[in-house]
Amino acid sequence: MRARNVSHPALTEFATIATAFCETVENVASCTPEMLLDQIHQLLPRAYSAALQLPETSVPFNDGADPVNASLSQTRRRRSMQLQRV
Repeated sequence: MRARNVSHPALTEFATIATAFCETVENVASCTPEMLLDQIHQLLPRAYSAALQLPETSVPFNDGADPVNASLSQTRRRRSMQLQRV
């Protein structure tokens, strides 16, 4: 299967936040517990919000309607709307 070149602003935003989170976890030894908690407290909500903005994807081996994924998509949209109201 050929990889597709996908570009979407939400991917860039999510990757930036995910990178910052990974760097925070990788550098845990250089932080006080308070600093670590503060950084994670700031990054996790941003990562969750950015993840909700990611574009919909399809499964390469999807063989038809999947009620579980349809339900998850609806849940993602509702949560995204709730976060936008805050």
